[in-house]
Amino acid sequence: MAPPDLDLNLPHAEPRLVRILRHCDTQQSSIALYTMVPNMPASRLEEIAAIPQQEWQTQYEQTTQLVRPARPTPNFASQKLQDIVDAHIVMDKELQAVEGGAALAGWKPDAFIVVTNDDLEDHGLLFVYAQMEDGDEDDDEEDKITEGEMGKFFFRPSDLFELLSGLILGSYGYLDLEEKYNIDRTDEDKDEGDDDN
Repeated sequence: MAPPDLDLNLPHAEPRLVRILRHCDTQQSSIALYTMVPNMPASRLEEIAAIPQQEWQTQYEQTTQLVRPARPTPNFASQKLQDIVDAHIVMDKELQAVEGGAALAGWKPDAFIVVTNDDLEDHGLLFVYAQMEDGDEDDDEEDKITEGEMGKFFFRPSDLFELLSGLILGSYGYLDLEEKYNIDRTDEDKDEGDDDN
């Protein structure tokens, strides 16, 4: 399990993570990888970032790096998850102008991964995301999504490629990904999700 002393609290919403999405294309963006594990060497982060790369290149013939250690620093040991959110907001997203279209973003602005335990199988990978505003006036209040509404869930390293390729290629939304890959989902949650289908 992720060390209990980690502060993994998130704000309800952080609109600054999603506002840039109106002006950029993220289909070739990399997902930033951060760590909260003390003394994790850069080589270990590179190793984790490389987990989905071969499948990304062979199955989808993509040349972009699917996951990269965050810049200017991925290391947030002894800090809070909120500190990573703040750093991700101000991180240079490496926007490249495209004539007549949306700028290409080098980094996905609304999602990232945090290593919380060196044993990745034991709650070591945390997926953090912010959603675009969704819902109209006819929706129930609980069905509406606030701009930048945040969520997080732990997932298995073996699911890294499927989770991220589904996200980048637009196959799934964040709530679908959480339902499918959240390792802390209870059997009751799974039954409710099956009833919705």
